[in-house]
Amino acid sequence: MGTSSDNTVWQACLLAIVAGYADAVGFLGFNAFAGAMTGNTVLLGIALATDKLADAAQSVAIIAAFLAGVAASALLRRHVSLAAILVIEMAAIVVAALVTPPVAAPVLAFAMGLQNAAMTHFAGLSLNTVFLTGNLQKLVETLLRRDGRPTRPMSEGVAVALLTLTVSGCASIVEGRSQEISVSTDPPGAECGFYREEGVRIATIQRTPGSALVRKTKHDIWIVCAKPGYQQAVYFNRSGGGWTNVVSGIFTLGISTAIDSSTGSDNKYESPSNVVMVPNAGGTAEGPAALPQTLFLAAQPT
Repeated sequence: MGTSSDNTVWQACLLAIVAGYADAVGFLGFNAFAGAMTGNTVLLGIALATDKLADAAQSVAIIAAFLAGVAASALLRRHVSLAAILVIEMAAIVVAALVTPPVAAPVLAFAMGLQNAAMTHFAGLSLNTVFLTGNLQKLVETLLRRDGRPTRPMSEGVAVALLTLTVSGCASIVEGRSQEISVSTDPPGAECGFYREEGVRIATIQRTPGSALVRKTKHDIWIVCAKPGYQQAVYFNRSGGGWTNVVSGIFTLGISTAIDSSTGSDNKYESPSNVVMVPNAGGTAEGPAALPQTLFLAAQPT
């Protein structure tokens, strides 16, 4: 059975993963950071210098929300348990996944402020689970002790684990909210359109084989291809998640799943997609030579 120190290390690693997800989602979804206030301060300065007042207001709101989370955590620790604070953080993350981006950004920053102040000591080290700058400094200082004394393996392990897991939290959604789907047709040379909700065309490949970048969502895509002399072909590309999303969700107690679902990064489409074109035959109507701007979507295939 592990010691309480071991348990604290694992708690730190879990929190670091959550922070990595939150910061990556903040940057990809809101062009801001949920926990890295240095980055938000830089973005604030750039927005003010370029007269982008709306962006500046967003940065101010995010920084204020983070500070409010830190203050709330400090006050709550006097009256409730650490577990209760983390439950509040989880609730805030879920709320951020459900509301609009202008509201979600400060809510997510508030959650990271709660986390940052809730736990700061792990296996004898004072570390942050939300941002890395201080941890990088402590890692180097730990590895190169000025007095020449050997370092404690546990201290080094905690620092390295936090650095690695925070980055891995980001890496799990660095592929972002978009995906490139490649399409080939038999025969080649067809024009293909991508259609989604309400039959709206979201992307076009002028000539196959080719590829198009689409935003990942929970909604399926119909790929329609047209070529003179051939019937119009329709290919159904279903949106679905991968096993990595399940593993990640289990490891982070569902927090990563909630965050990824809010951005669409937990969905994936089939690529490449191979479409077979059927030639026009005698006695049959000619297939359309051009793609429709909108597409009537019947019930999806089972």
